[in-house]
Amino acid sequence: MHLKVLPKTWKILKKSVRNKLFRLFLQTPYQLVNTSFALVLAGLFVYFAWAPSDEVNLLSCSYKKQFGTYCYTCGLTRAFSDIMHLDFKSALGLNADAIRVFMFFLIQFFGRLFLNILAVRTNISTSKLVICDVAISLLLLLFCFWNILKWNLSLL
Repeated sequence: MHLKVLPKTWKILKKSVRNKLFRLFLQTPYQLVNTSFALVLAGLFVYFAWAPSDEVNLLSCSYKKQFGTYCYTCGLTRAFSDIMHLDFKSALGLNADAIRVFMFFLIQFFGRLFLNILAVRTNISTSKLVICDVAISLLLLLFCFWNILKWNLSLL
């Protein structure tokens, strides 16, 4: 049923609206990747906002099972749910780096949308956008995940 509704909905949209949506989100492979990543992140944000943190437990920690101690990523899933429910104190109690890691994903979500708009509304080449995107994302990743990366490197 749902598969039949989507094409009908797409046909109902005015051609000019369809062209604008296509141009904004799907015109180039770079825009398609950005849109896909933003949709995945939006889905995760909706999931974490919908589910209470005490019911969110997607994975159990294999490190804790093997060594009996918590790792640096323990509690992140529940903390994300707490952050989406604006319970920052509880989120920090679950994982001290939760807000920084969550901010990485939030910035990436809005960054994907911004870069799609930038790709359409400016004459910046896609290769320059990709280089800037990778550089900024890498620096942001290092900043937000530094303690987790440092801990993982210490295990080597």
